[in-house]
Amino acid sequence: MGAKIERACWKIKAQLRNHRGRPRVPKPLFDYGAWATAWAPEPPPPPPPPPGRKAKKPPKPSDLALVRDWKQRWEAYNPRRGPMGRAADRALPKAFEGSHLRLHEDLTKAQSSALIQMRTGKIGLNAFLYYRKVPGFETPICTCGNGLQTPEHLFTDCTDPRSHSLTAMGYTSISEARAGLSSPQTAGKMAKSLLQSGWLPEFRLSESYDWKKG
Repeated sequence: MGAKIERACWKIKAQLRNHRGRPRVPKPLFDYGAWATAWAPEPPPPPPPPPGRKAKKPPKPSDLALVRDWKQRWEAYNPRRGPMGRAADRALPKAFEGSHLRLHEDLTKAQSSALIQMRTGKIGLNAFLYYRKVPGFETPICTCGNGLQTPEHLFTDCTDPRSHSLTAMGYTSISEARAGLSSPQTAGKMAKSLLQSGWLPEFRLSESYDWKKG
C-alpha cells in the first residue's frame, strides 16, 4: 500500500511539472455589450403622440426580445400548431363560413347546441363522458355492446331501441354519418332526431320550452 501511494505521488508531481512548462493561453473575454445589442436591438422610435397627449414610454429592448423569443418557442413546440396540429385547429379559420352557418338554419337553441356537440364529439354520451372521467361512467361502450357510444355509432350500428329512428335514416358507416352532419340538408334532421330519441336527457327541458314557445 505504501508503494502504491508513493507511485501515485510521483505521477501527480510529473503531471504538475508538465503543466508548469506550458505557456498559459488567456481565454477571450466575452463581450456582453455586443451580445446584448445583437439580442435586443434598439427598436425604432415610436410615432409622435396626438396633440394634447403625452408620449408613451417606449418598452425596453430586453422586454421586446423576451416576448419575441417566447413567441418563437411557442410556435416551435406547441403541438396544436404546424403541420402536425389537430384537424379541428386547422379547420378553425373556415368554421364560420357561410356553408357552416347554414347547418343551423331553422334550428332552436337546443337543436343547434346538440348539432355542435355532435360535430365535435363533446357530447353527453358514454364515450366522451368516460374519457373525461365523469363519475358513474365506467365504460365508453354503448349499451348495445356493438361499439363506442358516439353520435356516429347511434346512427349506424346501434341496436338499442332508442336508436331505431336514428338507424332508419340509412347511414351505414361512420364516414357517411359525419358527412350527414356536415350537410345543410341533413344536419338539422339528425340533430332533431337525436334529441327526440331520448339519448340526451339533459336537453328535455330546453326542448319542451322551445316547443311551447314555438
